[in-house]
Amino acid sequence: MSPDKQDHSYESQEVRHIQSEDLGKPENLEDITTGPSPPSEWIQGWRLAAIALGTCIAVGMTQADSTIASTAILVITDDLGGFDTSPWVFTGYLITYGGMGSFPIILARVSDIVGRKAVFLTCLLMFTIFSGACGASQTLLEMIMFRWVQGLGASGVLSIGTLYGFELRPPGKWPAYSALISLAVSISLSIALVIGAALTQIGQWRWIFLINAPIGATGFLLLMLGMPSKLPREPASHAANVKRWYHNLQKLDFPGVFALVGASVLLTAALEQAAAGRSFAAHTIIPLLVLAPIFLLVFLFWQWFSTTRPGQSIADPILSWNLLSDRVFLGVLINAFFSGAIITVSIVQIPQRFIIVNGLSPIDAGVRLIPFTAVMAFTAVIMSIVLSKSNIPVLYWLLFGGLLQVAGIAGFSQLSVNHDIEPSQYGFQILAGAGVGMFNVVLLLLTPYVVENQHLGMKGTFNDATEADRRIAVANGAINQFRLLGGSFGLSIVVCASNSSLRHHLLSILEPSQVSVLLSRTETILALPDATQIIVRKMFGQSYNLQMLIVIGFAAANIPVSLM
Repeated sequence: MSPDKQDHSYESQEVRHIQSEDLGKPENLEDITTGPSPPSEWIQGWRLAAIALGTCIAVGMTQADSTIASTAILVITDDLGGFDTSPWVFTGYLITYGGMGSFPIILARVSDIVGRKAVFLTCLLMFTIFSGACGASQTLLEMIMFRWVQGLGASGVLSIGTLYGFELRPPGKWPAYSALISLAVSISLSIALVIGAALTQIGQWRWIFLINAPIGATGFLLLMLGMPSKLPREPASHAANVKRWYHNLQKLDFPGVFALVGASVLLTAALEQAAAGRSFAAHTIIPLLVLAPIFLLVFLFWQWFSTTRPGQSIADPILSWNLLSDRVFLGVLINAFFSGAIITVSIVQIPQRFIIVNGLSPIDAGVRLIPFTAVMAFTAVIMSIVLSKSNIPVLYWLLFGGLLQVAGIAGFSQLSVNHDIEPSQYGFQILAGAGVGMFNVVLLLLTPYVVENQHLGMKGTFNDATEADRRIAVANGAINQFRLLGGSFGLSIVVCASNSSLRHHLLSILEPSQVSVLLSRTETILALPDATQIIVRKMFGQSYNLQMLIVIGFAAANIPVSLM
């Protein structure tokens, strides 16, 4: 998505447009900076290498943990019990990682005040410690609780890690640095499933989480040595922020945080209860479904009020209304939400299908998802290069990526539910992976340009370059948050729908007690007679096809949103 050349709302303000065909070109990126910067402002040499490597390790590790348990979850629940509540192992992490309390945005705001390095290292340490706690869990409930806190640390790592390059390197180097981070994330997603499956295969599923201790310690050491206390371009280096940081903390938008907590957690909790078999009419679900949209409306109203009535508001808004009402940024935000749903559902649920329906081992299931994850990684890197060299408007790339997503997911929704694996499904993985890879890198690179465009065109709105940098931090955190929130929401939606259908069909051939045990520990399928096993596996296959039918809606929605 990109501004059109005939967008007169911008022309009326005599704004120099950042045209879609200019996106990614170094000579055009330099035009949107607030002024030339001396070479000494930019970190170089061994410190730059240490920061880049440490950031790739930290961001890749936290991203991998969003899906690494997907090939192991059946073994974990066979050990600890609770397959029907197993989605909480993922959504519990994703809610705090990207949704609950708007943590990516609020932590980006905190780093504006106290400094990027302090927040980055604190969050990385929190993630590493609670990864160990997840590995030591004795019940699924314990693991879910630790995953919530682990996700909180991960949210700060992702938010600061993806933002830091915009202040670390000159604008002409943004595409290259973004490509490096995108590559690290994509590779981590590719190998995470195989690593998780391999550890599970040898009976060491706890090391899926414990392995983060040495990896996190390595990233922590690199960043501690390489990162300066404050970069010249980060808002915390401003003299006023240094002197009054404790006063600025009072201006954090805690009302906005509370409202977004309600909107995300209440809705997810309602969907998870429905996925566990409760009726939507249950007294524990209806209030949550009613309150969730109310909290969302309160959040939107508060952001408008805080932006338009700064003298009457007690806090700076999490998301400025100027950003929320910007056509381009709103499109980027919504696209990130839908793209996140596609990524999470695909990486979490497809390996489970291989294991339950096709009878594969966890490691075989992880390997067979590589076409999706590897193509996603390859496409992200290629697109970073193409965007810096090509004159093709980014709108066309988004539309093309959207069509690839729809084609890939639609093919997956029609797979055979028989035991044999259809070779065509690998082609569908490639199509979907290419589309997701395009969306990931384009949305990441669009974010700072939208903010800088406002900085140029809305004179008097931003006081100085520090304010523009602060808004880039918030906008970048919002994109990450909505991608992860979309993943949490999408996974909850598809599991809710498919579990309800699956439970209904299973009850037609099994006793209620058998269904309960089967949905708690899927390994019990092996105790069923051979003929019954075949029927049950087909029913699971139908439920996974239903999930992909729902995901088609998320993929298709990207196209009209891109046309905004």
